[in-house]
Amino acid sequence: MRPGGYDYDTYSRLAGPLTEPDTADYRVQYTSLLSKEPHRIRAVLLMALAPLLSAVLLAYLVWPTHWTVREGDDTWRVPYDTVMLVSIGLICFFMLVNVTSIAHATMVARDPVPVYPEKGTRVAFLTTYVPGKEPLAMVRATLEAAVRIRHDGTLHVWLLDEGDSDEAKALCAELGVRHFTRAGVPEWNRKKGVHKARTKHGNYNAWLAMHGDAYDFFASVDTDHVPHPGFLERMLGYFRDPDVAFVVGPQVYGNYTGAVTKAAESQQFLFH
Repeated sequence: MRPGGYDYDTYSRLAGPLTEPDTADYRVQYTSLLSKEPHRIRAVLLMALAPLLSAVLLAYLVWPTHWTVREGDDTWRVPYDTVMLVSIGLICFFMLVNVTSIAHATMVARDPVPVYPEKGTRVAFLTTYVPGKEPLAMVRATLEAAVRIRHDGTLHVWLLDEGDSDEAKALCAELGVRHFTRAGVPEWNRKKGVHKARTKHGNYNAWLAMHGDAYDFFASVDTDHVPHPGFLERMLGYFRDPDVAFVVGPQVYGNYTGAVTKAAESQQFLFH
């Protein structure tokens, strides 16, 4: 970590530099993460040993000579011993499955090769806002970052406001952001379905019904996210593959210095 703080720019390019597709019939290409590992032999050994040791522990715990044998004790206690043994066996078995799956996922993990996005596409950047539930200062930070996003084409930033807030409208006008609300429209505020009231998916679907046809792509983040200026440059290129329907990127906790956020952030690394 740099003295000035988290090196967002460097870590936003971990998958490598942007490249130009080799052919017109582009398909997403991948590179093995293990091939980039300088200590790959040690990594392979660790990934192989982890499930092996978990299997040894499971065998040790359920080995017949390790079962509890009660002599001269109440017979009603025997079923409890059996329940405890089975419970221990099941817990260790699920641990073995978990360790094995994680080791396998680590061995076969791949990065998609980043490519330049197609020029001239129409993109909408969306985030939602619920007045009274989320502080407007947090919304400002997200929108200020969103208007700095680079894109070689049309880019409109939208705030999907659940409450039709005057303060939110003023903020959008100040930053040059487009404002949308479904408040007061019965067909977009139903008890259930794609336009269910007081839900994020209902809010997005209302915007799609009204404005979705005006864009080739839309990108979205939660209101507590601050997108990097290269957000679209790193994400949109994969859509040059006609089989790609959506792209998801990792997130980094801005307040990662706290113990709780460090622990929470580490839980999502596997999914990245």
